[in-house]
Amino acid sequence: GSLTASVDSSTPAAATVTHGTADQLASIFRFNSTNEAFLITKLSINNSQTGVRLANLGDNDNNVHTITLEYEDEDGTIQTDSAALVSGTAQFSVLTMFVPADDSALLSVNVDINSTADGATVGEKIKLNLAFNNFTALGITSGATLNGAALDASVASTADLDFGRITYKAGSGIFAIGFPG
Repeated sequence: GSLTASVDSSTPAAATVTHGTADQLASIFRFNSTNEAFLITKLSINNSQTGVRLANLGDNDNNVHTITLEYEDEDGTIQTDSAALVSGTAQFSVLTMFVPADDSALLSVNVDINSTADGATVGEKIKLNLAFNNFTALGITSGATLNGAALDASVASTADLDFGRITYKAGSGIFAIGFPG
């Protein structure tokens, strides 16, 4: 089977939020399966940074207290898992996210934003994206493991891990840290 990840159309547009607020919806990702169901057990969320150099890793982590994922397991029960950013990445490694065969499942990414007293910088942006450096999905029927190594444009789309259309609405998933009122 194959699994395709994309930004869901219900991902919120950019917004200015008050520093120190909790449970702000930042991104929604859709996972579509083909030919079999999958259990996603690991993934990472990356935060934006100001550049591509090693010195830029985690340079916007000061704005985020916690990232929380919300998804459904095989029984349809909503599960949550939280992690902090370390060098721009929050890693989740004990997930039970279920993607039904020939269907889709949503992953919501929420963020608790630090207050300025806790280090947030007014005007900086938070943009949270999927990262596949720590991704694992298990094919329920085949037993196949899909991970970052399975991202391969030369393999048929029915037998690997694919990015769907990664299209954000204008400014979606971005927060600017603002003052109240």
